[in-house]
Amino acid sequence: MESILYTVKGTPIAWARCAPGHKGQLYDTQKHIKNVYRIGIESQHGRRPMYTGPLGLVAKFVFPMPKYKMKHWESLNDTPHTNTPDSSNLLKFLEDAIVGLLIPDDRIIANIQVSKMYGFEPRTEFKLIEIE
Repeated sequence: MESILYTVKGTPIAWARCAPGHKGQLYDTQKHIKNVYRIGIESQHGRRPMYTGPLGLVAKFVFPMPKYKMKHWESLNDTPHTNTPDSSNLLKFLEDAIVGLLIPDDRIIANIQVSKMYGFEPRTEFKLIEIE
């Protein structure tokens, strides 16, 4: 299947732990946010089938410039973002959002490349690449 560059506009979201609920059960505090993410991704994916084989995931998380750095904004575009949230939590949220929509399970992702950057338009971009 061809590789598609998926883009979700807005500041990237990191995974958050589940919260305790009724009768000691846990619930996903980000369920609504993941559904909003999924709607945007689903419209880009269309009626294509799910990815099934071993996959590579290339993800780029672009964060807005902090206000205190705005006078240097041109020199900061596409520079590394080294503050919180960490890459692994950003990746966990993305994987949770695409399971059941683009992939049957996140365990089929065998290779991952992640970057966090500053940019003019905050967004999450990712591509799934089939490994042969």
